Amino acid sequence: MLYYATTKGKLIHTLATARNANGEDFPWEMPDELCGGAACPGPIWELCPTAFAFHPSKRERNPYLALRAAYEEDDPPCPWIIKPSDGTKGQGIRIAGSWRQIEGQLRAMSSAVACGENIPTWVVQRYLPNPLLLRRGSRKFDLRCWAALDPAYNVYLYGQGVLRTSAVAYDPNDLQNTYSHLTNHCIAATHEDYGMYEETNELFYAAFDAELGQR
Repeated sequence: MLYYATTKGKLIHTLATARNANGEDFPWEMPDELCGGAACPGPIWELCPTAFAFHPSKRERNPYLALRAAYEEDDPPCPWIIKPSDGTKGQGIRIAGSWRQIEGQLRAMSSAVACGENIPTWVVQRYLPNPLLLRRGSRKFDLRCWAALDPAYNVYLYGQGVLRTSAVAYDPNDLQNTYSHLTNHCIAATHEDYGMYEETNELFYAAFDAELGQR
């Protein structure tokens, strides 16, 4: 179970399985406090950006073709983020501004497999076009939550978490600027403005609550 929850490609499969099994409803095991109000103001699956896993040796092209048919007419085109399923520290992540760029990446993967190279499954996910930004510097952030899984598969969520913040302002017109779009700590730490807004480019929940209270 841990493998299916922590590997990006397997997580995509797990979410798809849950959606197929429950339709537009929450799984019955979900706590009531997570199923409405501020925790989930709309349909549950709107919280999960459109995504698919791709590995050329497995011929997993049908989800990709279906997504292309659904979104290739977007005007303006919506960017997509491409990431290796087993990657860490932001390594290998790219943002594609067009389907041509996505196809180039997938063709390169197919060629690598044909040459005998061992490559991971990749996840292609629709990029959020309107992320919530921090007031100071108009920067992106991500939330890291800590959880424990016991042998009986009970999940315990720690009450504290951390926001990892980017080093520079979010710029939707420059998809190549990794400092603007990726909030991995090891990426932000290499920028000259690292630590300018927050020490170690991190915020904890109390500071984030204060940030939200100003909006």
